[in-house]
Amino acid sequence: MSGLPVTADLTLRFAADRAGRVRPVGPDAPVTCSGQLMALPPGRYDWLHLRTDAPAPRRATVWLYYRNGVDPEHWDIPAGDGAFSRIPVPRRDDLLAIGLPDDPAVVGRAVCVVESREDAP
Repeated sequence: MSGLPVTADLTLRFAADRAGRVRPVGPDAPVTCSGQLMALPPGRYDWLHLRTDAPAPRRATVWLYYRNGVDPEHWDIPAGDGAFSRIPVPRRDDLLAIGLPDDPAVVGRAVCVVESREDAP
């Protein structure tokens, strides 16, 4: 890797084709996925980009907590240290939090939100 902080590195990785819509939102330290809720800055997003460590590929369900409801989404988690993945945010509503899967083998390193193109000025 480039020696940049993990979140900055993730932002650079996805920023080139996103016209300034990518914002790092945490976490401040690695997070073991144990079914917890991760708060996000409220907003309308197209994608969540994640950098994770996982010993083997897996598919998990995450819960997206919106202002007006909760939806499940599939998350395909690649194997490897610092692997990149993304989760779609299909609902046109403010996203408030993500419910992480209960899988202690998966460690979250960085999360970026991709602001919605539909809500851009």
